[in-house]
Amino acid sequence: PSSKFSEMWDWVAAATYQGNQTLNGSACSVWALRTPKTNITLWVEIGSELPLSQYIETLAALPGAAPRLIRISQNYSEVKKGPFPAEHMKIPDECFLPPLVCEVAKDPPPPHTVVQTLDHYVAHPEGKYNISNQNTADILGDTVFTCADVRNNGTALDGYALLSHYRIALDTRFGE
Repeated sequence: PSSKFSEMWDWVAAATYQGNQTLNGSACSVWALRTPKTNITLWVEIGSELPLSQYIETLAALPGAAPRLIRISQNYSEVKKGPFPAEHMKIPDECFLPPLVCEVAKDPPPPHTVVQTLDHYVAHPEGKYNISNQNTADILGDTVFTCADVRNNGTALDGYALLSHYRIALDTRFGE
């Protein structure tokens, strides 16, 4: 995966015109980009040149899993042309304050009063126990992910057959 930032609409420069269509009562020009792993279609309102809808199909996979087709449909409303308001880009004053420093007590409390143990779970393919670049969650969070994966027949495709339990010890004297 690339860590380089790219603008949301950079891909449009490489897209090809597909013709005109009416979308929700608006006349639109349709633009599409087709690659081996991704297909993107964009409907742009004729006259205003504002995006109304975008449909993306992409072949992707979680680390260690088989790729599967993901479909995303996005509809836009209240899109405005023009420069982004400067006040939205202002860095908050709090960002310039010196960070809080945790002071370690001269007589620290006993460890059992400051250590909290959390249960975390991660769904993963069989034999793949490296949880780097994976999301972990409480039991409800990963159960929801796993149930949705099973209901969409994703488990058969991505091999996410196991749910592992990790116990994480935290020192509660320090913040996030």
